[in-house]
Amino acid sequence: MVLVATAILLLVVIRIFILQPERVASDSMQPTLAPGDVIVLNKLGPALGGIHTGDLVTLDSPASGESIVKRVVATGGQSVEIYGGELVVDGNVVHESYVDMHNMGGIFFGPVAVPEGQVFLMGDNRLASIDSRDFGAVDAGSVEGSVLLTLPLGERG
Repeated sequence: MVLVATAILLLVVIRIFILQPERVASDSMQPTLAPGDVIVLNKLGPALGGIHTGDLVTLDSPASGESIVKRVVATGGQSVEIYGGELVVDGNVVHESYVDMHNMGGIFFGPVAVPEGQVFLMGDNRLASIDSRDFGAVDAGSVEGSVLLTLPLGERG
């Protein structure tokens, strides 16, 4: 009985503080993540390993308060812009194989400077994403977790 209670307690602690499954709700990260996919978050990752450009992270949206998943495209001290559909960080074009460039030609944004201690987030589906282009850079401390594992259970379009 004690062994079962200990195992349950351990699973609860892991679920609350370390690993958390979450279902993707929107299409803002397509083609990387589809609505219905399940992601497993490493809740300790941002605190222990830091937040890096390219990471997929979750947080509560400053716009809606709902949990969202986005890609970190720039960190504190960097400048970010979109020029002719291409992501440019610190004056350098970033190759993004995960973005469908066929629809990106006429998009322009920025440049903006990302304040220290903050991150700039964007969805891979740039035309359907509400992200830092709308609500600005966010405090790195507001990131809840980094995506550790993806289970592709959603419908691909």
